[in-house]
Amino acid sequence: MFSRLYKPSMLAMSALGIATVMLFGTAQIVHAGNEPSAFSKKKKKKQNKDSTLEAPPAKRVEHDSWEESEEKPRKNPQVPPLAIGASAITTATPVPTPVATPIPIPNLVPSPEVVYFRALPDYSQPFPFANDAQENRNDPTTDIEPVCLVDTSGSMNDENAPASAERKRDIAIDAVENITLILAKYDSEAARENAEGGSGAGSSSSTSSERQPGEERGGLMTYTFAKEAKKLGDLNQTNILRKFAERVDWAGITRIMPAWNMFRENFIKEFGGFSAHRIALVIMVTDGEAEDLDEFIAALESAKKDNIYVLIGLLGYGEEHDLALDSFIKAYQAHPEQIRIRSLGDTKPEVMAKTLLGMAGIKARQ
Repeated sequence: MFSRLYKPSMLAMSALGIATVMLFGTAQIVHAGNEPSAFSKKKKKKQNKDSTLEAPPAKRVEHDSWEESEEKPRKNPQVPPLAIGASAITTATPVPTPVATPIPIPNLVPSPEVVYFRALPDYSQPFPFANDAQENRNDPTTDIEPVCLVDTSGSMNDENAPASAERKRDIAIDAVENITLILAKYDSEAARENAEGGSGAGSSSSTSSERQPGEERGGLMTYTFAKEAKKLGDLNQTNILRKFAERVDWAGITRIMPAWNMFRENFIKEFGGFSAHRIALVIMVTDGEAEDLDEFIAALESAKKDNIYVLIGLLGYGEEHDLALDSFIKAYQAHPEQIRIRSLGDTKPEVMAKTLLGMAGIKARQ
């Protein structure tokens, strides 16, 4: 019986021993897998030693505060660093941009007349004495004595503009008549101002006490020029048409000097000579090139000394007009202070009169 019992017991014990051995061996294997071997420890120790030799340990970076980044920016040696942290941040105060104060500009709007004259060539600009003559017209030292020279050559019978029914002779007469009207008004205003001021000085064409006996007094002293010269005397709105109809032929060539010499002779008789205190203003209305132009230019040598100024109003159009203009520009270039030229074209006679007299500062108030 015992032997029968023992045999199974032995078998059980053997199985138990085997299981115990297997369990213990598994635990040792697991422990051995978690713990490094001696060879791996030796190899790891050698690696740590090599890395220690290759790179020294990084130094600890000291920062002023926790807000500063781990890597400090590069500093500009010319600009001091800002104080960060406990000290207040100091920044430069921005300089305000200066604002330019606009300079008040007066409302100097030129008159249409000034704008008009600025667009004209030099030979069509007003005379330098024009402003003084207008502002000081009751001053006897600025007296202006106007005289008119009218071209009565045969070419004045032609039309004044292309396909125009008006002849240059008719335009010339109307222009002279309007000149006399402006002068009459100008003289009456000047006489009234002189009477109020007590100076009693005359101006312009109002001085007629020295006219020759039998002549009509008051008006614009007028001469005509063609091949020969004629003295028409004082013209005004009551006698101008009659005198031109009775005494003018409208024929011949254009020659200035006969009328010029006649003007100088009579001016000396009337005023006792030329004076620095009296301007002799010669208003010349013509349409063509004068045959004696060179002689006229030479005669102007004494114009500055005698205080003579010449206003040339040029009528007509086309090639003849251009040739006449070029010839008078030649005279202007020789005596730029004494001559002014205006090409009148088909301008209305009343505008012609205002334009020519305005260049000498003679303007009647509206």
